[in-house]
Amino acid sequence: MATAHAIATARRTAGRAPLVDPTTTLIAEGARGADVVDGVVVHSVRLPGLVAHEEILFGSLGEGLTIRHDSHERASFLAGVAMAVSYVDAARPELLRGIGALL
Repeated sequence: MATAHAIATARRTAGRAPLVDPTTTLIAEGARGADVVDGVVVHSVRLPGLVAHEEILFGSLGEGLTIRHDSHERASFLAGVAMAVSYVDAARPELLRGIGALL
């Protein structure tokens, strides 16, 4: 959800209007995903064997850009967990949300 909010914030900062879905056909209720903020839609997939996957799709007339991250096992999170634990262990008083500030 943070990515959807970041995209919407960047669009507002750039003076862009909220996204409008140009399609009008809805075959199955909810199949188009959730409109999280300002027309930024998030689709959720839950399947056995999927740990964490994020795919961000941008597109315009005749073009598309895909950014994708796949995590196939929980071990991929261990370095970040260790970094966060060492941060807490250092007795720093400020509260951080997400690991981005530590990187």
